[in-house]
Amino acid sequence: MTLEQAPASETDEIEPPPADAQAFYQGDPTAGDELPIGMLPYFEDAEPETLQWLLAKRGPIRDRAWPRAMYQAEIHAMDRQIGRLLQRLAELGLQEETVVVLSADHGESLGEHGIYYDHKGLFEQQLRIPLVIHVPGLEPRRSEAFVSTIDIVPTLEELLGFRTLSPKAGLSLVGELEGLPTGELDRRATFVHQAAHNRVVALREGDWKLIWPVAREQGHLPKVPLLFDLGNDPGEQDDLSAREPQRVEAMKRWLQPWIELGEVEKGSTADVSPEVLDSLRQLGYADH
Repeated sequence: MTLEQAPASETDEIEPPPADAQAFYQGDPTAGDELPIGMLPYFEDAEPETLQWLLAKRGPIRDRAWPRAMYQAEIHAMDRQIGRLLQRLAELGLQEETVVVLSADHGESLGEHGIYYDHKGLFEQQLRIPLVIHVPGLEPRRSEAFVSTIDIVPTLEELLGFRTLSPKAGLSLVGELEGLPTGELDRRATFVHQAAHNRVVALREGDWKLIWPVAREQGHLPKVPLLFDLGNDPGEQDDLSAREPQRVEAMKRWLQPWIELGEVEKGSTADVSPEVLDSLRQLGYADH
């Protein structure tokens, strides 16, 4: 199957297409009395090699509404591209023969907790992502189950009747998709999240969430353990660690292997093919 190439402006991962940007924001984002984003404390400790473009393009921005508006514009542009894909499937007569999964690699902080354009703090803004699964013949439904991207492969295995060779930690979501929950998801008590280079780890246990800093010198990351009750505090504003020390210690035991591992530096990738390594370098996930 082929699709027409989208205009360059519609595939840029940094800038939304001009028409979308204009639809979601009008005016001069550099005007006003607010401190420019590039002068905020977060950028004092940011990694220069990864945020150089950000400081150049976003540094002069003063209007705090602008980053959110541009993010909405980018989502709108992506939604249009997904629509093109689905339309083409229908034109080819494949719509009722194709399972479609839409997800994301991570969320994005746009000022929450003082973090801009990053996804390393393990706050909910970085961890909560969309997951949409269309299965021909099944009625649309929304699930409140606690799921993860690790569940995608087991779900596709059951739906499509294939098996992968690698071990899996996830659970099949077919029961949820069919409206016949199996109970396995309800019995899933914990999730461990790990930030880049193991600098921060987090444990989700029901509504409780513990964020534990492994690398204490990373300026924009948490420097002390943080405990949140997401049921009552979904924005993670009220740190309960000092009021719930026993809970912190109990939850910490789940994270002990990652804490003992310490920060992981970029190392050798001798077992990766040159082609894969080159792709990782282009994406910024490997040293040059």
